[in-house]
Amino acid sequence: MMVDLQKLSQTIDDMERSAQDLSKVTTLYEQANKILNHNIHNTEQLKEIADQIQEIVDKSKDLNISMEKTNKDLQKRHAEIKEQNIEFISKLNTSLLEIKNENMSMFQNIEKAVNSKTDLLLSNIILENRKIIERLSEKIEEQNRIFRQKNMLMLTLIGIGIVLTFITLLVNQL
Repeated sequence: MMVDLQKLSQTIDDMERSAQDLSKVTTLYEQANKILNHNIHNTEQLKEIADQIQEIVDKSKDLNISMEKTNKDLQKRHAEIKEQNIEFISKLNTSLLEIKNENMSMFQNIEKAVNSKTDLLLSNIILENRKIIERLSEKIEEQNRIFRQKNMLMLTLIGIGIVLTFITLLVNQL
């Protein structure tokens, strides 16, 4: 009986171990199910992310096509604007050259007019100065004539005074 008890004890121990192992297997199975469910959930999320990435890639392709078209349009517009600028600069240079030539012509005309006016004014000043000099000369000449007349008159008066003094002396002596 002892052998039976030992066998029974051993069987019970084996059964307990088996029960523990079965409990561990059950726990492992539950954990595996959780992991599987988690993986299924992650797979669904990855599929959603992949769909979103595909959507972004599709939009990116559309955006690239749109950007290429816009870039071509911008390059075309840039070339048009560059051509317009070249044409504008050419016209502007022509206009500036014409304005420069007109200004040079106007400046030369103004310079001629100023020189002519200056010459005329200078001539008028010279004539006026000559007239003034002539008038001054005439006045000086007249002053000289008056001075000579006064000198002659004074000399005459002195002569008359001398004669009168002489006559008075003669009269007084008689």
